[in-house]
Amino acid sequence: MRVGIVAGSFKPYHAGHHAMVEKAAKENDKVELFVSLSSRGVRKIKDPSDTRTLKQGARKIEVPKAGEHAIYGADMKKVWQEHLSKVLPGNVTLHLLEAGNQPIRKAYELLQNASDQNSEDHFTVYSDPVDIENNYSEAQLMKYLDQDFVLEKMDKVALDRNETVPVSGTDMRRHLADGNDEAFKDMLPFQLSDASKQAIFDVLSGKALQESLLRAFIRTAID
Repeated sequence: MRVGIVAGSFKPYHAGHHAMVEKAAKENDKVELFVSLSSRGVRKIKDPSDTRTLKQGARKIEVPKAGEHAIYGADMKKVWQEHLSKVLPGNVTLHLLEAGNQPIRKAYELLQNASDQNSEDHFTVYSDPVDIENNYSEAQLMKYLDQDFVLEKMDKVALDRNETVPVSGTDMRRHLADGNDEAFKDMLPFQLSDASKQAIFDVLSGKALQESLLRAFIRTAID
């Protein structure tokens, strides 16, 4: 069996990422997709509503870093479960990893288990050229996996964005910060419905939360 592996943070998941997953799905019998749900562009501070000190175990909350648009793990989980998972190819298994679980580490665990068991499957890792070099160099693979397994049962596919869809996560985050929903939606996988694209923008831009808080305020004022 041929097994594809795609691992990353995907904040946000865009058309280029989806093209990579689709390529992996076409070239393999199954694909393991590891996705981080850690927040991006945030820092943790003490919850002002908690009267305890940090030494006493006070809660911490995430707030945006200066100059960055925060993308929260809980929001990405909602987006994956309600929208993105529905357009993944049928032979893709989605692994949503809670904060603290790194996608690359999970990919290595899968490979190490296969190596230890002398699996007959063939594994191909897909990522962009920089991540392939940083995370899956031959030296790194040889450090954790059996040499024969790496040489005989593994391949690496480095896909530049110009080989898939020329989309930048940095640009998408800027569109979220600027409230440019049309530019943002143009960079999402085309397989998504217009309603899903708008919903994803509303969640990740904070628009949905703002509207929810406004409705709650209006209800409170009326009551």
